[in-house]
Amino acid sequence: MSAASPGPGRAGSEETTTPVTPATPVTATTPEDVGAPETAGVLESAGAPGPQAPTGQEVPRGVAVLVLDGAPQEVEATTASTRVVSSPADELHVCTTWGQGARRTEAPYALLLRAGDRLEPGSLRALEGFARARSAQVVTADRIEQGTIRRCPRFSLRLLEQLPYAGRALLVSTELLREVTGSGQEPSSAPGEGGAPEALGGATEWDLQLRLVDAAGVVEHCPVVAVNQAGPVQAGTLADRLATVRRHLERQGRSGETVRPGPTGLPRVLPRRPREHRVSVVVPTAFTRRDLADAGPRVLVEALVAALDQTTGGVDCEIVLVVDEAAPEAAIEACRALWHGPLRVARTRGGFNFSRAINAGVVEASGDVVLLLNDDIEPVRPGWVQDMLAALDLPGVGAVGARLLFDDGTIQHLGVVCPPRIL
Repeated sequence: MSAASPGPGRAGSEETTTPVTPATPVTATTPEDVGAPETAGVLESAGAPGPQAPTGQEVPRGVAVLVLDGAPQEVEATTASTRVVSSPADELHVCTTWGQGARRTEAPYALLLRAGDRLEPGSLRALEGFARARSAQVVTADRIEQGTIRRCPRFSLRLLEQLPYAGRALLVSTELLREVTGSGQEPSSAPGEGGAPEALGGATEWDLQLRLVDAAGVVEHCPVVAVNQAGPVQAGTLADRLATVRRHLERQGRSGETVRPGPTGLPRVLPRRPREHRVSVVVPTAFTRRDLADAGPRVLVEALVAALDQTTGGVDCEIVLVVDEAAPEAAIEACRALWHGPLRVARTRGGFNFSRAINAGVVEASGDVVLLLNDDIEPVRPGWVQDMLAALDLPGVGAVGARLLFDDGTIQHLGVVCPPRIL
């Protein structure tokens, strides 16, 4: 990942001007304007509750679109899209850091973009109205990236501290942005390799996102496609990403957790002292035989049990096979021969019912943690159970899922989204 370079003739340490002639007014800040704050206009429209003003004064309205400088054609793409969606209360600031832009505006909200990002129709009003309705200081949104619409789930801190999944377009309280960027540690439009901190004024974009989230406490997600994002959020090298998450944990006072590189190269937050668990692996099976791509005809549950034996070292595990009452002992013993730990059997009556089979297996289990597996999957690397247990031990976590792949390595399953009040 690389930082956007300033355009020809632009100084990397100055806030720069992009002249615009919008259909609806926006403003641009020049280096000469430093020290002369501008006042945003008032948007006269019915809106949701927002910041309170003293009696007799109008509530400030509008959004300051803060654009990190870049090549002239990229700046023009962003300013042109802003002309289409802006109102008289909105402002446009092309700047070398978002903090500079925040200090030049009195608009209550700021939208963080880079040169080349393009706003979608209706995005500013949707984001501002959403933020006011919820009195939100930080709002995430959906986006278009590489021609594909990227829908975000409702905000998840656990996910954001692993990767900048929410994209770049954050709507934030301008006051909060000034507070967080006051130290000067923030991304800039200065050139550099891979978005390294020294090229970004001491921080990456992802680092700034986490600092804003830490300061706000509560983040809301607005389910609208707000921006066509020109490039990825800059997170730096692996060392930068690990340092970003460590600082985040320190700010939150989470001394019982640590961060390490995960198997995919992304940071993973783990308990500093993992708990000891007894894991009961519950597997309903009918001993189905199938041709496997790499092994010919196999009994599916036998392939699973053999893989469990090879990949669960270091974890206290038992297997609970759930079978029907007519299941042959020979099939059960074939599985027992492939597993070096305890193996229990739970028998059920009647036709196959997955829910009933799971319940029967859980009744038979002796562990404090239950791992539910279908018999047609196969673990692919050691340490996967430890990874799931580490996630389960994090505060507030009661269930953990895994990524499932097809034989060709494509993704079959990435998780389940539940409405907030279901769980």
